[in-house]
Amino acid sequence: MLGDQYVEDEAVTWFAEAISVVGGLDRTETAVRHAANRLTYGNQCFRFATWRQEDDIWVCDGVDSTRNPDPRIGLPGPDLRRVSQILRPPA
Repeated sequence: MLGDQYVEDEAVTWFAEAISVVGGLDRTETAVRHAANRLTYGNQCFRFATWRQEDDIWVCDGVDSTRNPDPRIGLPGPDLRRVSQILRPPA
């Protein structure tokens, strides 16, 4: 999401569906597909980023990500761990 360097092709379809649900628009409309594409792939607002696990916490190296492990950019360590636990997919 938002410039993930390793995004799956179907992410554009997921974003288009989300935009259509929230905005009440047809997910096949050109404007919706364009917006979904811009959200999915790196652009001037959201540059490419990568995700990785550090000490069982999913972190993102994006300069705009609050899940960046750099304390000047991201959440404090305990908050980062808590967010990672909350957002972890069910086993």
